[in-house]
Amino acid sequence: MEEFKIRLINTEEEYESVVLKAMAEEGWRPGLKDAECYRACDPTAAFVGELNGKPICCASMTKYGDRFAFGGCYIVSKEHRGKGYGVKIYNAAIASAESRSIGIFALLHMEETFQSCGFHSQFYGARFDFHLPTTMTCFAEISEKSPVEIKGIEQVNLEALFEYDTIVFGVERHAFLSKWLHVTGSHARVATNSEGSIVSYTVARPTFVKEEGYRIGPLFADCQSIAEKLLKAVFEELLQQEEPPSVVCIDTPTKRAIELAEKLQGKRSFDQVYMVMKDPPDACFDKWFYPLPFPTAPQSSARAVSTQLLNERMKEMSERIEAMDQITHNMDREFKSSRVLLSAIQSIDEVLNPSSRPSSAEVMSSRGSGGSRRGMPRRWGDTAPWRRGTKKSAERQPVRRLPQTEGTLLHSQCEE
Repeated sequence: MEEFKIRLINTEEEYESVVLKAMAEEGWRPGLKDAECYRACDPTAAFVGELNGKPICCASMTKYGDRFAFGGCYIVSKEHRGKGYGVKIYNAAIASAESRSIGIFALLHMEETFQSCGFHSQFYGARFDFHLPTTMTCFAEISEKSPVEIKGIEQVNLEALFEYDTIVFGVERHAFLSKWLHVTGSHARVATNSEGSIVSYTVARPTFVKEEGYRIGPLFADCQSIAEKLLKAVFEELLQQEEPPSVVCIDTPTKRAIELAEKLQGKRSFDQVYMVMKDPPDACFDKWFYPLPFPTAPQSSARAVSTQLLNERMKEMSERIEAMDQITHNMDREFKSSRVLLSAIQSIDEVLNPSSRPSSAEVMSSRGSGGSRRGMPRRWGDTAPWRRGTKKSAERQPVRRLPQTEGTLLHSQCEE
């Protein structure tokens, strides 16, 4: 008989062997010392699901104070997916948040699933990989002219840095940052303005799998030019190492961050969405050029990504077709209005000149002879053919008009 049990992960070593290993297998590139940092923030954050004593799934719910929690690391081993184990560990993680608002970064193919669970999409982002030599050639001159100074962590007041992070992130996490900023092998840098105030900071940390290079995060900055200058300083340091990383990855959470990544010729790996349950934190999202928490839900396959991109293109085409249909509808309406106006002018002329109205016999005679309905060929651009005369005579030419009943029918059809 199979026995499935969910329990807390109690040690840093187990966090690494279960959570970080699963993340690395999914291609999420966790940091080398992420277990130490996240457990310092919340030692009750990570869960493992065991089937007959063997770990088959995991999830985390890192709690920041009494108001906010962030979910992530939601992974079920491939051979056990679709059997309900993921739902059970997900529910356990959600329940641990209690009354707190919850934030997650989810991959796009899971967006509707999380929406059905009560999450709301806030904004969309993507992961980018950078080849440092290529990226270094893309930094604009504006980064050099940006009036900020780049400093090491030891050169700034940590309390001021904690305060800046709290304002931008939206909640306090001092215990976490105390570990995060001093991870072995990491490169943490801060930007200050002319008054000495902190206006940006970032951390580049080595990945759990050495061959996968470095990860950047967070990257908080007051504006893009400052973020650009800070990134350039960190990338230069990484290139000066004895063994420079082959790649550096950045998760861009907002449109501005994506624009910066594309400007630096980053290679887009996959898309994701920031979602919240209840209220989002009181954060300065316009300063988020890179988030900190892990993504949620197993990474989509290449086929799923292609399907998502195809759906986006189809949606775009559908919107264009709808716009073209609207233009066509407007043109058709204008054409019908012109016909109605022409009919109205004809009716007014008949009222003003009742003696000129042709008899039914004359109209039928005109139709039978194969001539124009009004007895004369229509000239292009002539909106009132019945008013035509000749230069030699001021007398009105005889006009053949539709019977009143037929004109009324035409008017009625135009209004439908």
